[in-house]
Amino acid sequence: MRTLRVILLFVIALPLACQPDLDAWRVHLSRFGAARGVGLWTLALELDSTAGVASGRSVEGQLALTLNEERREVSGLGETPMLFGTYDVALQKLGVFPSTAIAVPAVIGVWRADSLMLRLAPGTEPAIELRGALQGDSILGRWRSAQLRGFDRMGVFVLRRR
Repeated sequence: MRTLRVILLFVIALPLACQPDLDAWRVHLSRFGAARGVGLWTLALELDSTAGVASGRSVEGQLALTLNEERREVSGLGETPMLFGTYDVALQKLGVFPSTAIAVPAVIGVWRADSLMLRLAPGTEPAIELRGALQGDSILGRWRSAQLRGFDRMGVFVLRRR
């Protein structure tokens, strides 16, 4: 009976002990303005010219982001993501083929001042990294995908709120 009480006390106390950490995380999200990224976005990607690939190819799709309020950890970013989401963009038209056939097309991201870094298909090779700056209600920047074979793909992108 005593063992059951100890286990029950532990089960009740554990979530309460974690609350200050979650409160600090939510303050961190607020301080960096991570909520600015929440919502539906139109994502336009344009390919730079690289050896053997003509420039000017572009694709447009959509991206949806939400806050990581529970401080979930994932691999592929190097730090705890502030944003989670998914995307629907025909990356193959740019010569980028992330291995998302067995998974949800995921996106994770972090804010740094007025800059946003997103990683599409985190944990896969090749992942697609977007780094941009907030300009009005849009985010403008550069994207890059390190290819396993051949030349890396890179270019410019624009995220517009829908």
